Amino acid sequence: KTSEILIDTNGVREIIDTESGLKYGKISALFVKDINENCFTSDGKFLILNCFTELQLVLCLFDLKTKQLIPIEFPLPSIQVLDLIDNVLIAVGSALNTKPNIFVGKLNYSDNTKPWVEWKEMETNSRDSLKDISVDNFYIPSEDPNKLLTAILVSPKAVESQPTATIVMAHGGPHGQYFNTYMSYPSLLARLGFKSLLINYRGSLGVDDNYVNDLIGHVGDNDVRDVVHCVQYLSDKSLIDSSKLVLWGGSHGGFLVAHLSGQYAHMDFKACISRNPVIDLTSMSDATDIPDWCDVETFGDSKLFAFNTPLDSNSLIMMFEKSPINCILDVKVPTLITLGKRDRRVPWTQGLKYYRILKARGVKTRCHVYDDNHSLQKVDVDGDCFVNICLWILENLN
Repeated sequence: KTSEILIDTNGVREIIDTESGLKYGKISALFVKDINENCFTSDGKFLILNCFTELQLVLCLFDLKTKQLIPIEFPLPSIQVLDLIDNVLIAVGSALNTKPNIFVGKLNYSDNTKPWVEWKEMETNSRDSLKDISVDNFYIPSEDPNKLLTAILVSPKAVESQPTATIVMAHGGPHGQYFNTYMSYPSLLARLGFKSLLINYRGSLGVDDNYVNDLIGHVGDNDVRDVVHCVQYLSDKSLIDSSKLVLWGGSHGGFLVAHLSGQYAHMDFKACISRNPVIDLTSMSDATDIPDWCDVETFGDSKLFAFNTPLDSNSLIMMFEKSPINCILDVKVPTLITLGKRDRRVPWTQGLKYYRILKARGVKTRCHVYDDNHSLQKVDVDGDCFVNICLWILENLN
């Protein structure tokens, strides 16, 4: 058997200046969400790929002969192909203000025309159900002139252009990402009158490889400052109320909101919600199922990790300094912590340690422990979490 590189993923995304401001140009690095079992067109000419960019889930065809990547237009911001048979596509499409719907499309192409799909929506969900919610994308200059931050602001249309109480959401990973695809929490929060600011800091996926690697070795610093920068950017535009900010994050997002609570206590956040947060890198590596993650994100080099060698004192000091526990003495924001006692990714003792220290210091805090894993996505758990999160936000904003 032989192998061949069909797609060079080392491309660098170009920043272009448009009428609406700076944005990223065409796709140059390929981020693939998944490859379906039926992934080739009937003549074997194209490969069908579920890809994603900095803000969207997109459908791309890869021409196996010319080695060209061809984006396919779709009526909604996000698409995921479920199956392909005889060049007929079954896909699900959505947006943050559009519930998922099934689409059917026929792929058309010839030697003289660019491939295109005529889509038919099956309307399995009403498209009017979230029409009172607006979604705006932002490309925000970062400290690095060669990199843009991206953010999505989900707003009740009634207060779309007004500074309003805002839930600042930091994704996990840290090499994760927020897309303009349907998520229940932002739409539910909008129904309660809140805006949600979903932030993709440097290190997020969807831009290029250099953008992803930029954060490695700088966690607790670059990512934290990027979140603050995005908040200040939207606040300067009078789109969010900087006096009514709530922090929300899970996993590495929990790591970030804990850092923000301590490093930027002067921003007077009104509440914080932290799901299975990384609190102390020095102790996490002993119990997590990804101990190498702690070393890579702290030191920026995977070669330093070894099962047969304990970390030296200098390495442990560096881990502690990059952990939220290093700034816990400055935390004053009321904090709700939700933990899964079956979590193997971030041991629940991380969040429990944070809760106990805050409690002992007199900080208003509450901890809910569930019989679930890292994601806390069991139906009953997810529902209980959201209800208690909303109550916590309302209690502390008022």
